[in-house]
Amino acid sequence: MKITRRKFIFACGGAALLSTGMGGSEYIGKILNLNQLAEKDKEFIFSDIRFIVVGDPHVSANIKGNEVNITDKGNKRLEQVVNFVNKSDVDFVVFIGDMANDGSRKSNELVKSILKNLDKKYYVVAGNHDIIVSNNIFEKYYGPMERIEYIKGYQLLFIGIYKETNEDRTVLKWSFDFNKADKDAPTLVFIHGPVTDLPIECLHCQIKNKEILEYAKGIRTELERFNNLIGVYSGHIHYDSDQIINGTRYVTVNGLNNFRFANYLKVVNFSDKVGYSAIKDGKSYFELVTYM
Repeated sequence: MKITRRKFIFACGGAALLSTGMGGSEYIGKILNLNQLAEKDKEFIFSDIRFIVVGDPHVSANIKGNEVNITDKGNKRLEQVVNFVNKSDVDFVVFIGDMANDGSRKSNELVKSILKNLDKKYYVVAGNHDIIVSNNIFEKYYGPMERIEYIKGYQLLFIGIYKETNEDRTVLKWSFDFNKADKDAPTLVFIHGPVTDLPIECLHCQIKNKEILEYAKGIRTELERFNNLIGVYSGHIHYDSDQIINGTRYVTVNGLNNFRFANYLKVVNFSDKVGYSAIKDGKSYFELVTYM
């Protein structure tokens, strides 16, 4: 069933919990499917823009032996997401990073062969797996890492990522020239890594080397300079969270693929949901919606 443009659920009306501090990160929306969305006419609202946020697919064209039951699922689920998005009436879709599990040209060619069937406008955020080989490969397939787009009066910022090696240690860094952004415009930010504290409920996030998960936290000081920051959308940690801090919505979306998370803990469950968001009068509404 198609989600019509004139309707979207008012997420706060169905919220289970609203967090206003840095510590809380419980998911405050409801998990719905297309039929449930369509049945809730009285809760729908007109919206300025609507979009879908998709978690890390980790598509691989270089599957080996015992990886078959893990890495190939990202390929199949990305195809399912494309079919779902094509049935949804949205302005655009954002893939929040880690498109190709190994960052290779071969895997990115496979990603593009799937995305060619997508009939909606889409943006791709660079993730750490996308730059395993080089940043140039990502930009060849998906365009500039750092970019600013304007849609219906809203400013969309897409934040880049790069690796920095010091001695034997490699760290992740965010990359963006905020001097080019309008600090007064209603703004949505898309970045691979979360900019808030890691959710305490996310057990696989409680690893010794948290720097790899928290590389983007330093961007908060830049974002605090914006006068109308509506929402910040991330992936990376393979965990769904949704919180409101000082009027800004901060979302992390779980990944499509179920791979061994940084080789620390057991296999992380894949997500059968994507983030479905609407912006109305400068306010953000958000739900998790099943795509399968």
